[in-house]
Amino acid sequence: MVASYAVAEPVPAGVLELGDVIAELDGVAVSRLIENWSPYYAASNESTRLRDIARAMTRGACGETTVRILRDGKELSVSARRLPLAELDLKTGVTHDLLGETFRRLSDERLPI
Repeated sequence: MVASYAVAEPVPAGVLELGDVIAELDGVAVSRLIENWSPYYAASNESTRLRDIARAMTRGACGETTVRILRDGKELSVSARRLPLAELDLKTGVTHDLLGETFRRLSDERLPI
């Protein structure tokens, strides 16, 4: 799912929108990409492996690419442009959904020991 953009300029309307689910890249199903790439990603668990694959999945030869997406229950094909790594702001990626301090007390209630 598209959760953030790694570019400073606004993304053209109708290309990839937040919440779009990417189903296929360049004619290859995402499930097939994951199957093919999994042996090359070391990870302590499957969730970590999938996270790392997802971060790299859209990389490839720069230029136009075809992406099949699911948006609002409809399947669409859109053209997107891959950019050189130097043009991306990789610090903008979302790593978790809770904003704020990394560690915090969730409750003042004490649990029995």
